[in-house]
Amino acid sequence: MKIELSSLLFPVFCYFYIELVKNDNREGASTFFNRFIDSQFPFHVQDCKELLTAQTKDQLKQSPIVRSLTSEKYAVTLSSETNSYLLKQINDSSVVNLMNLLKSKLNINVYNAKIRSSEIIEASLGSLGGDSTHSSQAAKVYYGINKELDPSFDDDEAEPEAVEATEAGKKPRKKLRKELAGSTPKKPKSTHLAPPLDRIPLPELKGSDRMERLEASRDSVKRVKIGFNKPVCAYCYTLHNTTNTLTEMTICDDSTLLAASFESSIVRIWSLTDQPLKEMKSYQELSQIDLDDDASALTLDSLLDDKTASDTKTMSGHRSAVYGNSFSPDKASILTASADATVRLWSLYTYSNLVVFRGHIGPVWDVKFSSHGHYFASAGEDKSVRLWTQEHIQPLRIFCGHLSAVECVCYHPNSNYVLSGSTDRTVRLWDVLNGECVRVLTGHKSPITCIAVHPTTGRFIVSGDEDGLILIHDISFSNQIIAMLKDEDLNESNVCKSVFSISFDRNGSVIVAGYANCVIKLWDVSKLLASFLDTDAPVLQSSLNQSSLPESSSYFLNTYHTKATPVKCVHFTRKNLLLVGGNYQVGSINIISQ
Repeated sequence: MKIELSSLLFPVFCYFYIELVKNDNREGASTFFNRFIDSQFPFHVQDCKELLTAQTKDQLKQSPIVRSLTSEKYAVTLSSETNSYLLKQINDSSVVNLMNLLKSKLNINVYNAKIRSSEIIEASLGSLGGDSTHSSQAAKVYYGINKELDPSFDDDEAEPEAVEATEAGKKPRKKLRKELAGSTPKKPKSTHLAPPLDRIPLPELKGSDRMERLEASRDSVKRVKIGFNKPVCAYCYTLHNTTNTLTEMTICDDSTLLAASFESSIVRIWSLTDQPLKEMKSYQELSQIDLDDDASALTLDSLLDDKTASDTKTMSGHRSAVYGNSFSPDKASILTASADATVRLWSLYTYSNLVVFRGHIGPVWDVKFSSHGHYFASAGEDKSVRLWTQEHIQPLRIFCGHLSAVECVCYHPNSNYVLSGSTDRTVRLWDVLNGECVRVLTGHKSPITCIAVHPTTGRFIVSGDEDGLILIHDISFSNQIIAMLKDEDLNESNVCKSVFSISFDRNGSVIVAGYANCVIKLWDVSKLLASFLDTDAPVLQSSLNQSSLPESSSYFLNTYHTKATPVKCVHFTRKNLLLVGGNYQVGSINIISQ
């Protein structure tokens, strides 16, 4: 009961301090602060210190943390037993001010079950807005993935003959080739727990998309399984002469292209194969092509200029640092997000800017394409997440609810949901159809830096933060933390612990994280996730019934060290080869290897 009541300390402390300042009682506010600051959880001490900078009414209006605390009620979850005890103590003591504060400033969610364990309660704390409310957890989430529409799905049932034929070095049979080339396919059926196929409009698969799926199926046949006694093979790309200027690194889905964003406002593209990058021929050269005579020989490669071939291309156009980038699924374009408050769409055929999307107020920290293309989402300093299409320069949706800047964004594999991670220490799940927030995931004690979704089920969310903590949430029901993964080697307070990048492997059985301290860590979570997938009633496994969290050491798989490369990117190829990347950092300290 004590640990559950301790979740009230931070909001009560803040609201009483704000009231004292509003009443011009600066001395009383200072005395109150110094007396009770030591009773706060360590992860709220910095928030309290930021609150102390507001000592006048004008400063309260300008304080970001005050605006965050007063924008909506602070949510607290208590058992019915704890809530009854709290009300009895307040009534017996006749503390009117406290009772008024609880009614006006707090949103207390009461549940009828035994009191949660201290471990579970402490694991869920940390958010700037408190616990997730019941209304944000009650909506049904269609987290499943329709296999027929999943561009990365290994279509073993639909195209077995194609896979066998291509593995043998033969062409697929004529009927199948026509089907892949764009003839009307058999109408797919919706998968269990997946959204209805017509829930949101998705772009139709083109002939090139179907051929790409065939290529993915071929690669999946050679996919290796990773786990205990099955070590992963890793390959690292290191950029030199980019100290403190590299902001983001991304590898496309088929692992043929790499993009890097820089503070110098440029974006560079590298080819990871022996095929150089080429630009489209000039208009004069293209106009000389006789479509009637050369139609049969006309291919994309024939439209590219061999004179422009090179291993890398540089694109410039932003007026400030570029922080995020994302390849389109067909590799025809790339998105970039910048501190100049814009998102730009670039052609990977001409390596020039096509569209500038404006709407954010302040820097745009991240941008991500949908796995189906067409849609993309951006996250910014203005606390909002915006949903766009390539066809319109205005956003289709603006998702608001975060209490501070949104640092990262991630599209769900079924394209019906967008996830966002914020400095308010929450991950939110947004429904693309109606713009509602359907899940608020808490538990992080520092700003969230990266998010990934389980690739085959869509049910599990993994997120990392600046303190090196990694949480796995189950979004099938409520705000449920099923595991906490921590780098136990990061104990020194002067070491940068941040998780720069995170990902599941292609089978969804292994989690890999890249850290700022030049290490890569892997965990095998196949058995952990399987235990949740075995039940058809996720409500029985809600956080209200959990007694403890599993030890992360039991899932720990391996650690890889780079010499002096903070790992900005982790990516699994379709065959499950691990690719990582970053920039050579002069002066970086790998505390594990020293």
